[in-house]
Amino acid sequence: MNKVQERFKKAREFFELSQRDIADKLDVTAGIVNHAESGKTDNPNFRYTKGLIELGINPFYLIGQSEEITGQLEGIVSRVKYEELENENEELQQEISKLQKQLKDTVSNSKFEQLLYKYEGVLESLKSLKLEVDENGELRKKAKK
Repeated sequence: MNKVQERFKKAREFFELSQRDIADKLDVTAGIVNHAESGKTDNPNFRYTKGLIELGINPFYLIGQSEEITGQLEGIVSRVKYEELENENEELQQEISKLQKQLKDTVSNSKFEQLLYKYEGVLESLKSLKLEVDENGELRKKAKK
């Protein structure tokens, strides 16, 4: 096993996963993982390599240019994380739209108009009884003018 193959194996073992587990997690075949670790290929599969990097493995570690197994280049955002956040944001936007529609349906214009009509009716009744509501919300006899 050469240095690159060892690094791919150590990267997988860093996550304490079997070849099958990491293959499932990164949506590649177990054969691809096995080939990367056993030297059956000179060039490890791009999707597998990219997947390890997106999980947080230092790309320079994989090619033997660094001894630090974790860490990414500053300023690079994991595409997987970005897509997860983008999906979550989209789901939240859909939920907000549903809630806004429910709120609008709850207090429809016709419902509002009905409440306004009742309120105006109550005010007219108070006037006919020569009553008014003061600034404290209390009912009292209307002052004579």
